[in-house]
Amino acid sequence: KSLDISGKRFARKKAATEARKAASSALMVNYLNVIRNIHIAYAEVLSESESLKLAKDQENLAKQVLRTVSKRVDAARESEIQRAKAIVAYESSIIASSLEEQQLRSSKQKLAKLIGKERLDVSLDHSHFFDLEAPKPIESYKKMLDHSPILERYLHLSNEKKFAFDLERAQKISDLKVKIGIKEFRSNNEQALVAGLSIPLPIFNWNQGNISRAGAELSQARNNQLQTKLSLEQNLIEEWRNWQISYFTAEKLKTVILPTAEKAFKLSRLGYEKGKLPYLEVLDAQRTLFEARSKYHKSLKQYHIARANIELIT
Repeated sequence: KSLDISGKRFARKKAATEARKAASSALMVNYLNVIRNIHIAYAEVLSESESLKLAKDQENLAKQVLRTVSKRVDAARESEIQRAKAIVAYESSIIASSLEEQQLRSSKQKLAKLIGKERLDVSLDHSHFFDLEAPKPIESYKKMLDHSPILERYLHLSNEKKFAFDLERAQKISDLKVKIGIKEFRSNNEQALVAGLSIPLPIFNWNQGNISRAGAELSQARNNQLQTKLSLEQNLIEEWRNWQISYFTAEKLKTVILPTAEKAFKLSRLGYEKGKLPYLEVLDAQRTLFEARSKYHKSLKQYHIARANIELIT
């Protein structure tokens, strides 16, 4: 029987333990990736739903404005070219609505696939889309990085290679050979317990090749661990900035820009109907209003994407 006298069993056991932990962390990372992807896909569906509502509102408003322009043209209070502009605006709004419907269907199919369904036949909570929370200071998220399953996986992989390296270094020391047996003496029919110890001398084989390979793998694993940490820190900073910018933008649009744009459109439309403002003012105010609404929905979508990415990283 061989007796380990150089820690081979310990190194082998620890390497296997670290490999199991690395696999467990990898499984958790895959799980969190799925959660992140669902979170983003959910936000995309809500964003496309709101964009479709916006397109329909724009279509209805364009239709109402077309009626108003047509009445003024028929009453010879406006030139025919203004009706042509209103028709172009209305038809363009119909095309925009159709495109938004297609994009919404595509987003729903993507979300349905992620949650294992053939189609998305459930109602979604749209209030979640408008719930905003300012990001915490960046330092609080940096402190969470050390517990990130992504980084933990590379830590366990590095530890596995470290113990694998220790094992290969221990292999150059031969195990103690123990032999125990019974010896019979035929002359007097007696028996004796015989034991022997031996240690093979590895004169021509010091396991240098395997040691070098294991050392290179350990260096690579530690380098991967360091690069992953640096990459996570960089991604965290970028996504934190995206979260901060999208939050600030959405809040500013919601509280200042949108109310002002809605008031401007309402006043321009009222002024046009009373003949105090040209139709160009109505078109400009309408375009400004819907651009502001579109930017608002886009910033909300970017907010949810950045937040989901930070939750994955940390």
